[in-house]
Amino acid sequence: MNNTQVEKIVSYSRSFGWISQREAYRLGIYRLASRISDMKRAGYRIMTEYARVENADGTSSRIARYKVIATPYEVIHNVVENV
Repeated sequence: MNNTQVEKIVSYSRSFGWISQREAYRLGIYRLASRISDMKRAGYRIMTEYARVENADGTSSRIARYKVIATPYEVIHNVVENV
């Protein structure tokens, strides 16, 4: 697992709430779903939300957004912020 990318995801989520592929791409993370999967296996608690967004051509698409609820350390020590 790429710790630098994980740190970026956690930091962004803590600052702005949710992170989607669009925001991850701007951070240099091109495979967000893979990083989220890795993080879940490593013990991170992550909430997934699906949202509809409008495309430039007027059609809509469904995207996934992720929110880091707790790191493995926080899960073990019950240091979880209010969601």
